[in-house]
Amino acid sequence: MTQNSRQLHACALWAACVGCKRHAMRDKNVVPMAQPIPVWLDCDPGHDDATAILLAGHTPGLRLLGISTIGGNQTLAKVTQNALDVLDAVGLCDVGVVAGQPRPLMRGPLLCPEIHGDTGLDGPGGGRLLPRSPRALLPGKAIHVMYGAIAEAYEQLQQQDQQPPLAPAGMPEGAAAGMSGVDGSRPIATKASDVIKVRLICTGALTNAALLLTVYPEVVDWLEVALMGGCMGVGNTGPVVEFNIQTDPEAAKIVFESGVPLTMVPLE
Repeated sequence: MTQNSRQLHACALWAACVGCKRHAMRDKNVVPMAQPIPVWLDCDPGHDDATAILLAGHTPGLRLLGISTIGGNQTLAKVTQNALDVLDAVGLCDVGVVAGQPRPLMRGPLLCPEIHGDTGLDGPGGGRLLPRSPRALLPGKAIHVMYGAIAEAYEQLQQQDQQPPLAPAGMPEGAAAGMSGVDGSRPIATKASDVIKVRLICTGALTNAALLLTVYPEVVDWLEVALMGGCMGVGNTGPVVEFNIQTDPEAAKIVFESGVPLTMVPLE
């Protein structure tokens, strides 16, 4: 399960990157985007989520805005400390962490100590794997911090719309007006804010995401969501259930029915 989980986290991040690239496959007249894709990571580290943090923070073409945590692989307090520890260990000390919801919307918490150990990030012999980070958490409620970061990043994307794109080599100056994208992420005459959106990547239960989309419904137009969860066949915590969706199915229903563009990376 651990190896499979690492692969699924990589797939969720890949889905965030490829979301805007798919638009460009329809048109070859594109130029590179000036800025990386802004990404917010919502997770519950967890060894598998530690891999997601590493990838999100060090993948070219992504800009990690921040991290929110959700109780799941272990308690909220433990996974939140783990997020700080992982960030410091991989040289991402400038990325802030805010603690999210400690439990699902309408039911008790569901933890996974049998996989991730007492700390949520145990070493091979048990006990803490990484040095403890001395950093403080970002103040405030997670959904408010998430909203602020996402709104600012989306505004930056809109401002980027106002900058004329550079013409590719061999194209006359001024001929590239209205063109931009990442490896062909936007075809001619398409605005960046219409295609290049902020990515919300969820690799745990969807409680924080559901609250964000409920309290701030306007973010539906600013976001694309990529989530690791669900299954199309046999589950990993029951015959037909996957851990992240099973933990908070009511939150999953809210996210799936919100209207936000969404890519699901299931167990398969």
